[in-house]
Amino acid sequence: MSVKPLSAVLFGVIMGTMGVFDFGGPVNEVVSLFADGLLLQGICGSEAIKICASMIPPFGVTLSWLMHYKKLSHSCRKIIQSLQMRQCLFHYYMYR
Repeated sequence: MSVKPLSAVLFGVIMGTMGVFDFGGPVNEVVSLFADGLLLQGICGSEAIKICASMIPPFGVTLSWLMHYKKLSHSCRKIIQSLQMRQCLFHYYMYR
């Protein structure tokens, strides 16, 4: 039994939106648990959506940091630098 392409896209949009809605909050945790449950059943697509949804926003912040470095205050620069380090560690531990 296969999934229709439109259903797969709709599922991806819902999972991605819920995944980035509130980082670490209850909505994000529901998506994470749902994706982990599907992974246990051998369905890997939802885990890929979960990983992409958690990686894209920090990349966007880094890109904005590079583009508008001089417009940001010193404290904002330090916060973004710590987020970049967190993202690097996330990738290191995720793909080890």
